[in-house]
Amino acid sequence: MHKHKAKAKAEHPKEMETRTCEQCGKQYQRNPNIAISRWDAKKFCSPKCKNANKRAVDAQKDVPAWLQAIMAGNEKDAQRPAITVEGQMISPGAFADMIKGSPTLSNGSFPNVQRGEYECSKGLVFFRSLWEANYALYLDFLMKNGDILNWSYEPVVFIFEKIKFGTRSYKPDFKIFNSDGTVEYHEVKGYMTKKSLTQLKRMSNYYPEVKVVVIDRKYYADMVKKFKKVLNLYE
Repeated sequence: MHKHKAKAKAEHPKEMETRTCEQCGKQYQRNPNIAISRWDAKKFCSPKCKNANKRAVDAQKDVPAWLQAIMAGNEKDAQRPAITVEGQMISPGAFADMIKGSPTLSNGSFPNVQRGEYECSKGLVFFRSLWEANYALYLDFLMKNGDILNWSYEPVVFIFEKIKFGTRSYKPDFKIFNSDGTVEYHEVKGYMTKKSLTQLKRMSNYYPEVKVVVIDRKYYADMVKKFKKVLNLYE
């Protein structure tokens, strides 16, 4: 009886299906006669898109409800009291802007950030993005004008001793030595990943005395607009 059913099924194969990938939006052909694999061929065109979708869903779980509301266009939540992000007081709306519109590609990766070697007062330095290289030029400008004493690139790694798995450390982009003798760290972030958010949160928990300033897209854009001709920024 079972053999008869299997034979009948083989004699009447289903036609190929045209489906739309829920991650990248592209159409693809799926063979319904082949058993569905672990990456769910009914919804995604490839395991790569399946994994990218899972990462996006997992990241969304870590975003608080008020932030999701702002990212969805509900601006009334932006009127809530300012919150602290690594020693910096910013509004919920400003924090949402750090995440909203991040230039992620459909496959979950990020576009070319133009990492490489750039010339600055420290010589030829390998920066992880063009933004970091330009921010180094800005810090050179501040140092020349006496606004800060000095700066260094990625000199310190903060360890989260009690964390055994996952994100156990954080390396800020720049260490700033202020003219008044204080020290702070600047993090250049054109977009926020789940790991970045975790690092910043754990910094506030494990090192509350350390001031970390996030240089987001708005801050960077204002800097470029104001100092582009003076600093001879990289493009």
